[in-house]
Amino acid sequence: RQLPTPGPGQTSSPDIEEQDSALGQESDLKAPYYYLLSRLYDQKNEPHQAQKALEKAIENDPESCFLRREYIACLQKQKKFHLAFELAQSLAEQYPEDVENLLLLARQLQKCHCKRPGFL
Repeated sequence: RQLPTPGPGQTSSPDIEEQDSALGQESDLKAPYYYLLSRLYDQKNEPHQAQKALEKAIENDPESCFLRREYIACLQKQKKFHLAFELAQSLAEQYPEDVENLLLLARQLQKCHCKRPGFL
């Protein structure tokens, strides 16, 4: 199947739901596909579409720390610092053995100064 592309005169990219229907229901490549799609949206300076694509990627691979860290970075770019901090803290609590998650949380603490008692 060919994925929908914007036609002449269209300024925005196709909607995520259109991409989902074109990809098919039983594809095991959905998470990597949506991650790559998020990178394309990011390059096109479409942060909300990039966020939606990452949400779909995580929906298809909820255990991926990498995807969740990318989602947090996407939120940071949109200046959604409080939500990014909350998700970084949750990720570090869920996977405390993953050093990258702990480093991400430390960077979040520096950026938003949202120190919460009880974790660190």
